Amino acid sequence: MGGFDIVAIAASAGGLKALSRMLPVAELRALIGAGLAGEENQAELVLDAVNRRGRKIRLRVGCAPLILANGRRDGVILTMDGL
Repeated sequence: MGGFDIVAIAASAGGLKALSRMLPVAELRALIGAGLAGEENQAELVLDAVNRRGRKIRLRVGCAPLILANGRRDGVILTMDGL
């Protein structure tokens, strides 16, 4: 799926706010929150989004926890694939 650039961002309110024009952030927040809280070890969902050219697209978003050597969850890793 050409034309959709994924930019690495911090999973912070500011980073997600920047994506809100392209992705349904409320659904992403729930996915990220579950990953940070330890509710999910791996989860994914399919979202309708808009690419940088304004075209509607569908994405599969995967979420996995970023776990440090001491076992502490320190963030999440998001992957996005165009469908």
